[in-house]
Amino acid sequence: MLLLLAAAASHGLLQSPGGLSVVECAARRSIGETAERIRSATTAELLRKGRAGQTVLHVLVGYLASFKAGDISHLETWANPGDTTRYRHDLTNRLSQTIDPLVAEVLQKAPELSNTANSAGATPLHMCALVGAQRVTRLLLDAGASPLARSNERRTPIDEAMRMGQTELLVMMMHALSGRTRQDQEELAAQFASLPGSPLIPALLRDAGLRHLPRAPPRRDPPPTAAPGRHATCAEGGGWDVAREPTEEARAACDIDQRDPSLTTDEYMRDYFSKGRPVLIRGAVPLADRCGLARGVGLMQHAQQVQSSCGRTAYPSLTGQGFCGKFSYLDLNTHPACNDKGRTLPICVGKPGKGSANINASSSLWKQLPARFRYEPEVAPMPVLQGAWVAAGAHQLFAGGNGSGAALHFHSAAYNAVFFGVKHWLLTPPRYAGISGAASTVWRDRHAPRDLPSGAGMPFRCVQGPGDMVVVPSHWGHATINDAFSIGIGDLFCDSLLSSLISDVRCNHPFVAMQAQPPVQRLADLWSNLTGHPPAGMLAAKQLFSVRGRGGGSAPVGVGGWKTSGAPRNGAARGGRTGGSAGGRAPIERRNLRAADALLEGGRPHGRPVHERPLGASVHAPGLIGTPPPVKSPAYTRPWGPPPFGAGGAPKPVPQPPAAGCARGAANYSTVAFVHVNKAGGTMMRAALLANARHQLLETGAAEAMAKLRTVGARFFHASGALQQWAVGHSAWAKAYKFALVRNPWSRQVSMFHFLLQKAGCQRHPRPPDCDQRFLPEVGPWLNDPIVSRTRFREWIVAMHAAFPPGHMNQHLFGSKSHGNNHNPWFNASQISWMVDAAGSLLVDDVFKLEELSSAWPILQSRICGLQRMSYEDSTHSINRNPSSHGHYSLYYDDRTRKIVGDYMRADLDAFGYRFELAADAG
Repeated sequence: MLLLLAAAASHGLLQSPGGLSVVECAARRSIGETAERIRSATTAELLRKGRAGQTVLHVLVGYLASFKAGDISHLETWANPGDTTRYRHDLTNRLSQTIDPLVAEVLQKAPELSNTANSAGATPLHMCALVGAQRVTRLLLDAGASPLARSNERRTPIDEAMRMGQTELLVMMMHALSGRTRQDQEELAAQFASLPGSPLIPALLRDAGLRHLPRAPPRRDPPPTAAPGRHATCAEGGGWDVAREPTEEARAACDIDQRDPSLTTDEYMRDYFSKGRPVLIRGAVPLADRCGLARGVGLMQHAQQVQSSCGRTAYPSLTGQGFCGKFSYLDLNTHPACNDKGRTLPICVGKPGKGSANINASSSLWKQLPARFRYEPEVAPMPVLQGAWVAAGAHQLFAGGNGSGAALHFHSAAYNAVFFGVKHWLLTPPRYAGISGAASTVWRDRHAPRDLPSGAGMPFRCVQGPGDMVVVPSHWGHATINDAFSIGIGDLFCDSLLSSLISDVRCNHPFVAMQAQPPVQRLADLWSNLTGHPPAGMLAAKQLFSVRGRGGGSAPVGVGGWKTSGAPRNGAARGGRTGGSAGGRAPIERRNLRAADALLEGGRPHGRPVHERPLGASVHAPGLIGTPPPVKSPAYTRPWGPPPFGAGGAPKPVPQPPAAGCARGAANYSTVAFVHVNKAGGTMMRAALLANARHQLLETGAAEAMAKLRTVGARFFHASGALQQWAVGHSAWAKAYKFALVRNPWSRQVSMFHFLLQKAGCQRHPRPPDCDQRFLPEVGPWLNDPIVSRTRFREWIVAMHAAFPPGHMNQHLFGSKSHGNNHNPWFNASQISWMVDAAGSLLVDDVFKLEELSSAWPILQSRICGLQRMSYEDSTHSINRNPSSHGHYSLYYDDRTRKIVGDYMRADLDAFGYRFELAADAG
């Protein structure tokens, strides 16, 4: 027995009474709860490892990780975005103030953790070099951490500090060495910094008192000769108004190496990838392969005329800005400016997989490109990159006129290929990466001289000509400026070094194997703890909808309720709609507003910070039907779409003429929006609306709104309230009557299980990838056996909980396919997340329970004149009150699975008053 207990302890299987070990608590719970757990932990508890061999110190340092500009962009408001730049390093060390005391406490109890490696061989000091945590580095070194510990990739913390350009950390690590060892490491660092394009800067080594060497001149290979046998179908320039190809004199000013396409994989891995150096590959894409984006060629004949939203930066919302106008490729070719006050020069970026061939939906254009540039996640577009390539991330098509460009930002490793045109690059090592709301020319001329160390030669500069490819290492800051019109493609990718270091095959989520919250939520948690209030903008929404509910697990949305714009505290519905008419049952009362309002107004309901509120003792358990595969990011996984309307037994609507007094413009007429929550009776409700009130629906004839929804992979069918409001505009949304149906969460989950297996394609061969992503069992005769089907259902719930626990970036998969709604970060498994905005405000006027729809029918008739001639009794063939044919839902649950669903749907239970009913109670 003692041996078994010892083995369990060594694998982290012994847990606290609260249900989680220290390292699991650190990975999954808030910083406040983690602090309490660390303070009460024994040395033995602190030494236990989690999945992938992570220790509590790995997780604490990982709190500070930011892998893309969007992770940090909304922690503070952008009062003057056009003249504001924020740097990753500054924010990291500001947030580190919350982590430092916890690291010190852990090291005081268990100093041996300073040198404890995870399964990748990385110590906490390796992680510090990755994120740039200065004070934590000092604490680790004082506790005896070795700067020369080698990971499985044979890399030391010093190697990682050099690769990230972390001079301050490198100095601390050097001071921890002595004698010949220190001399050897200083010599290696000096040689490393002397390489052109090295992230380590010789002038900064000199200023720090370390050995340094002058930087060698960059290598510049001659231009490649045209590949034999390749005949282009277009001329250079592609018919666009492009600048002349850079001269050799202009190229000589480049600060990074320019190699020809003969660069081998071994050379790239040794000289550039392992050292974190950017490189330009001249003529990487021959003209014959670029003609698919030439003016007037093939599908471009249509795409070049379609206008789409563009802005000062590639993704203006990240810096609190909006799009400045709509432009087509032909418009951009004339080098336009927006009509805003600043005469913004627009840059347009689109991604494939979004529908028709336009700037923001450019799938069709990729069909004209060589196969190597199409969306093959595990295949690099050039053999030279294959050794570093793990998986593709976002695939992008960019275009802009003279002077436009992508503002300073950072992300995972990427390549960028100009097809036609000339582009100027500005690059900073990861230590100086950041995000700017200013145009690239403003950052170059005003911000960089002010913000970057003088005499350091930053930012690095280079000019990219047609057919050239720039390969940017992970976390490098970069901005671009177009010289005349330019168009091309780029791809973010997860590289093998970062993937190994953080144990994530997608390079965006450390500790993904432990079901930890993603970086964007962790950083928001640290910000709330540091400042005493939730972060602004998008991260405020993420924090709000990850708040814990009343004892019993994470509440996906709100704090047992929601905030309504202008709603009084007594729970009266906005707009005066507090009840029904003609004896009808009132919509669900808005309840429990106080905690949600307090969160929005100050972040401290019940007098305690959000992160310190108690969480239920929900225990994670491994799935019973296999080990979950790596979770795919929504950026490159398109969920298996719902069947077309009318499929699966739903009657196709037969439109009826408007009822008397209900024609457009009549006194009783109003527009209508229905938020169709999945598996809550919505398909049948929608059938009734389309048959009797089609002329009232906001979506009728709204071609522009439909096109907007398609850009995010959505449509009105199953679009959330937030997406519909965005598509039709706030004014049209405010004038409409808006409502939603909800259903008992436990019943809804059972219905969803059977629907996914029988009507969503999982019975087909080959199965859609969505079925395996959501751990659905193979369809078979067992579906007709109530005992077996209930057992499989419980196994499915446990497996989904293990893969997508509350707070997980993809936790909506527990409760719904995305239907494009995960475009909004607060969308999750709960039903209420379908009908609120980023601030937690309810976007609908009425919410009806499906189970009580018969008594609420008169209210709907009073709100929607098209339904007035349709009694509830007459509508039962269209509105199925209980579509399930598999018995009462309670028969499917045991205590464990009942609690799991309750934890996910805590906000629904609090808001709508649902409870778990036994079959006898319901009958």
